[in-house]
Amino acid sequence: MAAIMAAGEPIVWLILSGKFLPVAPLMLLFVPAELMRILAETIAMPLLARRRLKAFTLLFAFQTAVFVGGAALALPRLGLTGAAIAYGAATTLAAIATFATCRAHFPLKFEGRTAVALVRALLLLGVVMFAGSTMMFGWGRLLVAATATIIWLGWTLTDEGARGVLARLRERREVQ
Repeated sequence: MAAIMAAGEPIVWLILSGKFLPVAPLMLLFVPAELMRILAETIAMPLLARRRLKAFTLLFAFQTAVFVGGAALALPRLGLTGAAIAYGAATTLAAIATFATCRAHFPLKFEGRTAVALVRALLLLGVVMFAGSTMMFGWGRLLVAATATIIWLGWTLTDEGARGVLARLRERREVQ
């Protein structure tokens, strides 16, 4: 995600065309919003698996209402940036509401390791978002993103769970 945010302009140019370059900065808002959407959908899977369809559907409707309402208010004033902000707010609020709903239905708790991993990810994306919004695309922005990613990776590897996963991956690779 950090690489996509840091290299938004070339990605937009390669996938779409040069005519779409003015919307490339919106990736700085949409990519973290997608992280929150994926978290919300992942957290909501127990609702779907246990057929709590009303709660599942209401959460989706809540996210949609926040996005559409926010976009209706922000789009005239801020243009596409307002729509991207509305989408980010909607997905973030939906992730929080989904966690609260699942916690009400199931013995779900927010473990410390999970909180630390989420903070790490948000800090990485925040640094890349700041660099992307203050620096023109070039080696400087890429260097900031790469440095932040290396720091994030080093910080992540201090976690016992992450080291265990990497060790199991290495064992599987050696067996093959």
